[in-house]
Order: sequence, then C-alpha cells, then structure tokens
Amino acid sequence: MTLTIDEAVTAVPPHALTIETHRTGRTTVLRLSGELDMAGEQRLREAVRHALRTRPRTLVLDLSGLLFTDCTGLSVMVWTRNLLARQGGVLQIRDPRPNVLRVLEFARLDAHLAPRANGRTRPARPGR
Repeated sequence: MTLTIDEAVTAVPPHALTIETHRTGRTTVLRLSGELDMAGEQRLREAVRHALRTRPRTLVLDLSGLLFTDCTGLSVMVWTRNLLARQGGVLQIRDPRPNVLRVLEFARLDAHLAPRANGRTRPARPGR
C-alpha cells in the first residue's frame, strides 16, 4: 500500500490513544484505549483538565482498553492524582491489563495509585 503525502500526514497510528468520558453524579470516568506514551500525553492531560472543571469527587482512569504505557503515562497519572488531591478528590485506577499493572508495580506506583480490578482494590503486596 502506498500513501500520498496528505494520507501519510493524516493517518492515525493503529494504537493511538483514545479517551471516552462518562459522568455519573460526582464521579467521572475516563476510559483509555490504545497506547499511552508521548504521542497521547497532551490528549490525556487535556481530558483530565476538562474533567476537573466539574470538580468530581472521584476521577476513574479505566485502563481496561490500554494496551501500553511508559513513563510518560505514569507521570500523567501521578500529575492527575496530585491535582485531584489539591481539590479534595480521589483518583482510582481501574482494570489495568497485566502488562500495564507490571509497569505500575515496577515503578512502585501501584501502592500510591491503588489499581482496582472490577471496582475492588488489589491487596498491597508484602514488602511495599
């Protein structure tokens, strides 16, 4: 397949970050799909800023559709947690895939971000 210059510039990477937003009461859910890296960082930061304008009590990052994250994604999660804490809100990380959970654990952020599976907090691992 050959792309023209216009098609190549506007082509969306196959695993580009997409974000769906849902609000119920004082809870806002951002469902992430695709890959969270430098290419999607600003998109997620803007989605978080937009969500925080309504001052939710709880902001949920649903990671069930997230295929990949790197340190850029981790920094956005920590930034989000800190913004919410200043507003008196809570960040919940929900349903990360095993590879994303490993990245959280490797960075030792699992204890701080408390990932949840199906709405239930995973128990902290001994020694953390």
